[in-house]
Amino acid sequence: MLRIDLKEKFTSVHFEEVISKYWKAALKEKNIEFDLTKLEWIAIEQITFLVSWINELIDLNINVSILLPSSNDIVSNSTVFKRRQSCFNHLLIDWDFLNLLDDKVIPISGEIKSTRKKKRRAEIPYQEINVISYNSSTFDNDFDGLYSVEFENFIKYIQKEIKDNTLLNYFDNHFLHYSIIKEFFSNTCQHAYKNTEINKCFFSLDSNNKIDEKYFGDVLRNKLEDRYSERPNEEQFFFKDKKGNYLNTSFIEFNFLDFGDGIVSTLKEKYLLEDLSLIENKLSPDHHKQNEDSRVLEYAFLLFTSKYELGKDFEMHDYIPRGLYIIKDIVKRYGGMI
Repeated sequence: MLRIDLKEKFTSVHFEEVISKYWKAALKEKNIEFDLTKLEWIAIEQITFLVSWINELIDLNINVSILLPSSNDIVSNSTVFKRRQSCFNHLLIDWDFLNLLDDKVIPISGEIKSTRKKKRRAEIPYQEINVISYNSSTFDNDFDGLYSVEFENFIKYIQKEIKDNTLLNYFDNHFLHYSIIKEFFSNTCQHAYKNTEINKCFFSLDSNNKIDEKYFGDVLRNKLEDRYSERPNEEQFFFKDKKGNYLNTSFIEFNFLDFGDGIVSTLKEKYLLEDLSLIENKLSPDHHKQNEDSRVLEYAFLLFTSKYELGKDFEMHDYIPRGLYIIKDIVKRYGGMI
């Protein structure tokens, strides 16, 4: 049996370590145990990944059990207990974690009890959707059908969060979530899988509201530090002002993933055949100093660098070229970060 230990925290900072240590190993096992017994904090991005990873393993006929946050090795009045209980509430109550998992997953209690009322499933901003075959002449209609039915509750949540946490008008609100969902979904349908019949992709959303203005000075700084300190170094600039202080502002976090062929594996061949001298003005000054995979990723966000060329397959792009360039352009337009 493989035991996957998530330790005290599972955030973007710890993500690469977990993937490097356990991803390939998990695919070789028949029995896997996820150890969350010491978990004190898990970020939304990692909840999305954990749910989809576990369900993916179940689809591969791998037996999965989960050891939930535990009080067995600590006293109930300790700071560590409070953190584990808060994580338990966040994971199992706010996100209804167990109900997002396949029924075959075996949860093992750690004797921590919830202290909050569970949300209704429709209030959980998580969406799992089957990938469909991409047909250039029908995809727009195919997607609209999925969007209005399969994404109904997810869209209601997004619309409310954007309305409550931004100054965007109704039309920008609709354009933002519709376009992002459609671009990511179409990209997966076109590129990620050789066989789309049995595969899925996953969406989630989270909002971080501005901290109440009754907090100020060192108290506010400490609360902002707690909120953002687990972000990777390369993301820190987005949450700070020009003086290096953390911003007290609301923001919305949108997560998407699939387990298909990655960007690098699907685009590397085209990148290696590219005459970079013709597009060097669109690349970063240090592009040639990056490792090959990083160079392919940067290349992927340029216009007209899809695996399927716009000129060769124009009917696939009914009004704008689809792909990561469009995602980047949308995010840039609304002051976001990828």
